[in-house]
Amino acid sequence: MNGYSDWQQAQIAEEAYRAEIRKLEAERDLLQQRVEMLKSDTLTKERLARKRLGYVKPGEFKFKVVKPEIAE
Repeated sequence: MNGYSDWQQAQIAEEAYRAEIRKLEAERDLLQQRVEMLKSDTLTKERLARKRLGYVKPGEFKFKVVKPEIAE
């Protein structure tokens, strides 16, 4: 009976690995889409530069809103 139990455990482990592979493939596909957008879409590049690097176009102003500290 031990052989059947081992086989069952192997089947369960295999299905878990297959599920993880499907998840990783979906994540890979999403990242590939993002790379293609960054290569070809200028609007995506601009948004990324503005958000992560704080870039502004000539003639634009960038404001930083700071919350006032509450005095105790």
